[in-house]
Amino acid sequence: MVQEHSLFLNDGRILAYHTFPEFEQEDAAADATDAAASDFSCSRHPVLYFHGFPGCGLEAKLTCAKEIAEKGGRVYAIDRPGMGKTSSPYPQSNTSNSSSKDNTETKENNQDQEINLQLFVRNVWELVQDLQWTEFSVVGVSGGGPYALALLASACSSTTNEESANRTATLVSVALVGAVCLSAGTDNMKENLVQMTELVEKVESNSTMASWQLWAMAKSMGPVYRYLVPNLPDSWIRKLIAYGNHDSAPADKEWIETNEEKLLGLLQIFPTMVAQGGVPGIVDDVNICLAKHHFYEEILSKVCDEASKNDKHQHLPSIGIFHGTEDRNVPITHAHYLYDNIFDKHCAKLVKFDGMGHESMIMGKANDYATFVTTSTTRQ
Repeated sequence: MVQEHSLFLNDGRILAYHTFPEFEQEDAAADATDAAASDFSCSRHPVLYFHGFPGCGLEAKLTCAKEIAEKGGRVYAIDRPGMGKTSSPYPQSNTSNSSSKDNTETKENNQDQEINLQLFVRNVWELVQDLQWTEFSVVGVSGGGPYALALLASACSSTTNEESANRTATLVSVALVGAVCLSAGTDNMKENLVQMTELVEKVESNSTMASWQLWAMAKSMGPVYRYLVPNLPDSWIRKLIAYGNHDSAPADKEWIETNEEKLLGLLQIFPTMVAQGGVPGIVDDVNICLAKHHFYEEILSKVCDEASKNDKHQHLPSIGIFHGTEDRNVPITHAHYLYDNIFDKHCAKLVKFDGMGHESMIMGKANDYATFVTTSTTRQ
């Protein structure tokens, strides 16, 4: 059972998110008394979940919602703008990109995507305030990494503007799980993902042709995931999965072979992913997930550098970087870059899983990062 929720934002848009009470009920059932189970449910530690690309918040049901519930937490899995059933696209995505005029208007695409990312962060803080939390944690999986890092930067920023001053909740821990950080480059990344990254880089360089290519890719993803995938025989889908993962890490191939039903469940999520935003949502999301560089990197690097120099890293949220050493979707170099260059080694914990790839780590080590975000809940 999944519960869908919608928050009407101050700018008139909608932010959708999902919770998973079925896992909490399973956990509460293990308690001896109904009263104790009820109290435990009310005291659950909130964990925001930022899904990978492509996808939507329903992904959390198949990754870590159960493990987090078992450890006393509650997952709130957000649909990013333009994704999922109800989350509104970013404001500039409401116009069609079907004309050359619209393509001309994308010449400042990189700037637009940074604005979008900052808007997403403000939307998340609205949600946190609406839910009246005092403390919360974040899990950013794969393409959700840039969103988690942007939120972390806003929480760590020393700015004293009115927006920051009005925040009453504290971000206490962040788990970056197979998280993308393309400042590390694309070495050892799957060829199709390298090509997509290069396409995004061309879009950032104001290439009209690249903009058209990206929109064409998004346009094709919509019908494929919404109409074709749900109606294909399972045997065909299994063959497509095998072909799509022919260059995956051995651990990922093994995981896929032994967890076909779970993978089919992920594919069933994709029609929901394109239900609302369609092309604009997919384009915006890929431009953010696969951007070569983000504004928050300088903010976090400066904050961590100062914290290390003054031996005050304990005042930052607990930061865990979880990564498989054989990941070919998001190579281990991304984790090393985050650990070495962004978090100055002293401000984060790097957990590497030898021999594991992308899917095998995200799905197979949920217990590890669920433990991290539900036990690192006191910021000194």
